[in-house]
Amino acid sequence: MNRHNLKINNEGHHIVFIEIDGAHTFYNPKNNSFFQVHLASGDITYKDSIGNIMIDYSTTIKTSEGNFWLEKIGSNVSCRNGDLLIFLDTKDIQEIATKTFFEPDQDPIIDFYTYTIDKSRCLSIKI
Repeated sequence: MNRHNLKINNEGHHIVFIEIDGAHTFYNPKNNSFFQVHLASGDITYKDSIGNIMIDYSTTIKTSEGNFWLEKIGSNVSCRNGDLLIFLDTKDIQEIATKTFFEPDQDPIIDFYTYTIDKSRCLSIKI
């Protein structure tokens, strides 16, 4: 995400919205959650606050233990650092993000089903 060396203040409660390379990225610095949708393909990636990474597309993952092909819903790979990468259905990821992206004291200003955001209530960056 930080390919362009963006400096984000993690102390704030603002949601960060980034438009870059045909993708919309939503970042919650309060709990380190990250949601990205690639507009052309519709592929989504979600990293929750405890490090679980969810994708809705098949892919090959290369780790020090070898190559893993995530081709079926539910297939997953555990990483050495404790993170889990799992291939889930789009609607399941959207539901999980809706429930876990925001902290209880934060207003849910993103609709993860339509990818709309109340830009007046977040930090918006367009690159």
